[in-house]
Amino acid sequence: FVAADPDALEMIEATEALSVNSLGRLCCRDTDLLDLLRQMLDAEASAGPAVRYRHLKRRDGGLPLRACMYRPGHSGGGIFGGMDCVIRLTDPARSLEDAAQAFCRMHRLSGAEACIVAALVGGLSIDQIAASRHTSTDTVRTQLKNIYLKSGCHRQSDIMRHVAVMTSPGEPI
Repeated sequence: FVAADPDALEMIEATEALSVNSLGRLCCRDTDLLDLLRQMLDAEASAGPAVRYRHLKRRDGGLPLRACMYRPGHSGGGIFGGMDCVIRLTDPARSLEDAAQAFCRMHRLSGAEACIVAALVGGLSIDQIAASRHTSTDTVRTQLKNIYLKSGCHRQSDIMRHVAVMTSPGEPI
């Protein structure tokens, strides 16, 4: 059965691999993911806990969702008389957005500078940022230089690397 908050249900709906049926059960349409889950559940009880990661394609073509499958060691039969498996979905885009906000707070960036960092993390080019903000590319470049000064970064890729490092600890990017 699915124990999920509205954000998790939204992530499930965002991928073609998973859905929740009318009985509240998780359905899997991705054969590779299903095979991986079967292998984990069919493993010997003495094998102990197991963790596997898989990325799930989004319907909208955005960053793929990350699925972490966890099977605890054998504990006497699980909820329904068999082994249990927990699937945790995370949205890397949300992790990056949160990390970008933390980066901006850490370096005390202005609102305009924070918008530029968010747009860079979102994959926009300088020209696209200028167009979306109805400003010139020179204005965006000037604000970007201020971001470099405040953060100690020298290139856009440095900003992205700093933000990526600030994503949730212990989770692969």
